[in-house]
Amino acid sequence: MPEYLDMDIDLTFAQTYTVNTDAWLPSGRGSIPLYYYPGASIDGGHDGSLLEITPNDGLTWLAMFADGPQGMLSGVYGCPGGHSICVVSSGRCYFVKADDPQQWREKMETIREVKALPDHNMLILRDATSLIAYGAHGFLWKTEAISIHGLTIESVAGNVLHGRALLFNRQGDTWMGYEVNLITGKHKGGSG
Repeated sequence: MPEYLDMDIDLTFAQTYTVNTDAWLPSGRGSIPLYYYPGASIDGGHDGSLLEITPNDGLTWLAMFADGPQGMLSGVYGCPGGHSICVVSSGRCYFVKADDPQQWREKMETIREVKALPDHNMLILRDATSLIAYGAHGFLWKTEAISIHGLTIESVAGNVLHGRALLFNRQGDTWMGYEVNLITGKHKGGSG
């Protein structure tokens, strides 16, 4: 079974588009535009997660997102503001404007978790060492390394995100608490 059928889907934020994760490649060329990412190429690219995207005021198009390492997170996430979509394809992370497939960007970090925080109008992306925040107008902040070995996101209280960071020492692996200010992106604790 293709991996894209097992995608995590979180469309918490209101969108100006619909997305179909059960898309199929068209039988003939030209019936529906197909864009390959990275690159937004219509001439071909790497296979990966296939989505059908329909803007509320536009034409339907297909998007093929190249995969990252096998066994990593795959998912579709609505972005604050409702105009863009965040797609993680086996850890590779892309942001694409739903009504303009040529407007896109890719995050270089391998993404392991995405969490929507509607009360803060932001999307939090977690890689192995840090957190990245996106708001309605794009990138907000990235923490310094909180851990060099692994992180969790546990909870949010007010403007503070709480989690645990993995610390290796002579006595064995230890999880240490950390917190991140969601307004500034500054953190306390952890092992970084």
